[in-house]
Amino acid sequence: MKKFYSYAMAAVMAATSFGAFAADEGVTIIADPAQGSTLAEFPETFTLTFEGPASIAKNISVGNPVFVTDPAGTRKQCTAPNWDFDTNTITIKTSADFADYAMAGDWTVELRAGGVQYVDADGVRTKCSSDIFTYTVGAAQEEKLMVFDPSIDEEQEEFPETFTVTFNGPESIKKNLSVSRVCVIYAPGSTDGLTATPTWDNANCKVTFETLPALNRNIPGEYRLHFNAGGIQLVYPDGTEKIEEMDFYYTVKGNGDVPPVGGDEVKYDIELIGTTPKLASGFDASARTWETIQFTFGAGGLQPTPDAVAIITGPNYNQRAALKFLMGNDNATWMKGAFMDPVYNGTYTLTIPQGAVGNADYLANPETGRANAAVSLTFEVTGAKDMTGDEKQTTFNPLEVLPVPAGKVETLNFVMLSFEDDVYYNEGLTFNVGIKTDPAAVNFSSFGTATVSGSGNSVRLDISPKPTTQAEYLITIPQESFRNAENAEEATNFNSALSYNFFLRPVKVSVEVTSRDPKAESYVEGFHVGEGVTINTDNNEIVAKMDITITSYELDNDAAAPATIVNATTTTKNDEGAICWLAEEDMPFDASKYYTVDYTLYDEEGNKIADGTYDFYGADGFVGVESTFGAEAVKAVYNMQGMRLGNDINALPAGLYIIDGKKVMIRK
Repeated sequence: MKKFYSYAMAAVMAATSFGAFAADEGVTIIADPAQGSTLAEFPETFTLTFEGPASIAKNISVGNPVFVTDPAGTRKQCTAPNWDFDTNTITIKTSADFADYAMAGDWTVELRAGGVQYVDADGVRTKCSSDIFTYTVGAAQEEKLMVFDPSIDEEQEEFPETFTVTFNGPESIKKNLSVSRVCVIYAPGSTDGLTATPTWDNANCKVTFETLPALNRNIPGEYRLHFNAGGIQLVYPDGTEKIEEMDFYYTVKGNGDVPPVGGDEVKYDIELIGTTPKLASGFDASARTWETIQFTFGAGGLQPTPDAVAIITGPNYNQRAALKFLMGNDNATWMKGAFMDPVYNGTYTLTIPQGAVGNADYLANPETGRANAAVSLTFEVTGAKDMTGDEKQTTFNPLEVLPVPAGKVETLNFVMLSFEDDVYYNEGLTFNVGIKTDPAAVNFSSFGTATVSGSGNSVRLDISPKPTTQAEYLITIPQESFRNAENAEEATNFNSALSYNFFLRPVKVSVEVTSRDPKAESYVEGFHVGEGVTINTDNNEIVAKMDITITSYELDNDAAAPATIVNATTTTKNDEGAICWLAEEDMPFDASKYYTVDYTLYDEEGNKIADGTYDFYGADGFVGVESTFGAEAVKAVYNMQGMRLGNDINALPAGLYIIDGKKVMIRK
């Protein structure tokens, strides 16, 4: 198995070629064998010693604290069977699943975040951060697998228009046809990557990449070259291997300012490069339908804006269709729109407003990124029927429909239609409303009606009964229901047949937890009766119920089984309206344990609206009752075995008792 070296790994090796490793502030980790060492084989056991803290402790919730990765990329969790708390040293036993401890190359050791806890002189615990260091097995590999021309080690005046990558070691290379984007280039400050076009020289193990014209090559800073995993295959005598996912960087002097994150100012340079069916060459209505038209835009990673539409006008035809994402690849994106078929021959015009679709940067901020240029395409329709003077005009259709058709909505009590001119209709006009609860079904079932009201250039369709079921709803508007003049005799234009569908989705309610009592990582002696866990949110009013579990763990004994001490459901709220669980009897905690709180919050309908988990530590000092009482203060005192001890609390030694039917901890 060959090792795929990257510049990033070389940098790690250079930075960690010493025995002691500076980890968190005030902590030094010393590995034995010393990290950065070159070994004949990776050790089956090794030790980590932590200098700086007064002591260390296990974090049982993390489990075993170390992962080891061999040069082939195999990553295994290791065990830490021995903890020497006197010397702050743990012994790590490497997993037995590694195939070859003598495998040449870099072995990495990862200390998991929180796996070890640093304890200072006051007993305060701090979880360790994640750290990675390396060993080298066998002779260190000097030769780089990938060599760039121009070199990535040299600063460039501008990003190269073309660059070549040569692979050292394999007999040949070849393209992996299942990976379309071999190398993606990210300009400084941009999250929008552009695919570099490769030219393959397989026999000489070279790939020459050409940058796209859309890439601004003069921005100062670091251009990231991201090679996707498996995009290039290396052919060796003993088999074929795929490259790993890797990043490299060109540093460019440039001659401009670094743009804000999200890209340069918006560029309306994305073109509509085709439609299905092909409208540019004309459309034969006798040969096929265009109920769904596909629009192909010449860039990958595009999405429509929320109100994006395509518009087609022609003889007795004026249709607007919401643009919806269909599919895409690295170089193109397909959108779709639902139209009714044309009835008449003649000249039609397709228009799509500028900025109807764009990349992620554009959708996040319409002043950045890339978007489409305005589209205006004229085409001829044949194979339909010729329009005569007796035909009624049917292009008086709504310019805007709210909610947007085919959109997902939380309520659907009514729909608003807006026209270019004042709209007229017959009194008492209603339309049929259908419902489809099964997405796989072909037909809609009858649901109810939509009644028309309003005047001017807008009308309202009130749906009855009110839709409440999660489903797809369809409003069907027959041709000539609306007109652009008060009387039918005076009308010059009517609507065409229209249908609008909407998807009703349940309202998603959630709350944000703003505080928890006791706080995470705090030290708690115990809960008295009426004390417990309180969860505050940014909207306490809609929180109706909480499921809560409290589990105790031994701090320094990972072999000890956890114990569930609370498993309850509560609807109790405090004076501020926050949901809480309150102890019904005194509950002391133990300084040798930590406690995990798991909670789930629900609204009145039983919908989960928040959940979370956190830890706190037990502490000594809990006093269940005052240490001095008169003999008349209690009726009877029993030990935990049920033996009556009288009723004089002052005579009792420290311990746990049952007093007046409740468990009480007495500390003196």
